[in-house]
Amino acid sequence: MGLKSSKKISSGLELERLFKDFLMQKFPVVDGNQELEEAEAEELGGVHGELVLFDADVAAAVKRVLESRQSASDLLRLPGLQVRPELEKRIEELAARYGPDHDIGRGARLYATRYNSLKELILAARLFVDS
Repeated sequence: MGLKSSKKISSGLELERLFKDFLMQKFPVVDGNQELEEAEAEELGGVHGELVLFDADVAAAVKRVLESRQSASDLLRLPGLQVRPELEKRIEELAARYGPDHDIGRGARLYATRYNSLKELILAARLFVDS
């Protein structure tokens, strides 16, 4: 077995492990006690909705990578294998603007953790496809 084949197997096993762990995690639920102003609720809701869609895209893309026989270039173009820096920035801005004692601040930090898990999955999937 060649070095490239060994690397492919190793990166595939790592991707499978990360994906399995990811599937066992629950999507963050922001259930606060504070009364949120309408604008705050809309801002958090917008980030929540984007993260839900991103989450689904990444999960579908990783599943496709693990099951696929497609060429690397086709797989690397999947929307779920692209990070979304604009979403990450919105999450970071919310976390910075609201402290950890505020419902939005707590929610943003939960979303940041989820986003980082998604980013880790994307990087592992891209490494697997490229190997």
